[in-house]
Amino acid sequence: MDLCLIVCSCGLRLGGVFMRKRKIIIIATIVAILSFASVAFADPVIKLILNGQELKTDVAPIPADGRVMVPFRVISEALGVKIDWDGKTNSVIIDSAELEARKMQIQKLEEAIKLLLPKDRLEIVKLWAEGVKIRNGALQYVVMSPELQKEKYEYFASLGWVTGTSSPWIESYEIKEIYKSEKTYRYEVEFTYTDSTGAKYTEKQFVTVKDFDGSWLISAIENIDVKGKITELTFGKDNKLEKIFVEDDTPAMGSYDKANVLIGENTKIYKGYTDEELKPSDLKKGMKVQVDFVDGPMIMIYPPQAEANVIRVIE
Repeated sequence: MDLCLIVCSCGLRLGGVFMRKRKIIIIATIVAILSFASVAFADPVIKLILNGQELKTDVAPIPADGRVMVPFRVISEALGVKIDWDGKTNSVIIDSAELEARKMQIQKLEEAIKLLLPKDRLEIVKLWAEGVKIRNGALQYVVMSPELQKEKYEYFASLGWVTGTSSPWIESYEIKEIYKSEKTYRYEVEFTYTDSTGAKYTEKQFVTVKDFDGSWLISAIENIDVKGKITELTFGKDNKLEKIFVEDDTPAMGSYDKANVLIGENTKIYKGYTDEELKPSDLKKGMKVQVDFVDGPMIMIYPPQAEANVIRVIE
């Protein structure tokens, strides 16, 4: 028989408490909030969309009192969860044992890989760079610190764990140590890109490696979104520096030649490639800086405007 689920038109979430259990008996009707499945009302026939793909159902979703009745079986099976009907108890039975087993398998594989990771900090950076070169997000992810993994998980997942582009592609990379302290090392990684025409250009990223209980892991990755001289300073209330304007006559490929750089509450300013922190008041006209923008929305006018994640005063 077809099993139906009442869902809000704002989304379906099969997660949380009941998806973590191996078997759950749901009496009567399940009410859930949609998050990664959505119902589209543009057409007379209501569509059920899961992760961007339309799910075909034997029984069409039906609007009812501001909600939508949808066949639950097709959703659960699309998520890899078994579902059955118990006529004796008039119950829907959901079994997520197979899904939980897959999750455990992935967790144990990650734990095993971490045991096999190189103990040398430079080798960790090489492994990450190789992951970037071959577009393997999982390889990049496994050498990251827990905090950085948490920060980057949604990014990798949104790409299906395949990063970069098929063209241009990374031909090679070079790694250079630019800073070290007792438990922190920073490396400049220069990637050389090419394409079918044979054209080449380079792009740099800065990778920080730290000692986490005897294991070297990547704690931060910085891009160069804009690099150049500070030509303008904008102050707000109480003479607080709100933004700087950075210009570069010879920008590198992949960087802006000029940009409005916002100084946020979480913006970090460092002296060179060290961990010595500076204050916004230390920034002056004529200083040469390189800026890594925060991930997220930016004003895409020209020149662009975005909040800085890290500002490094080069000279």
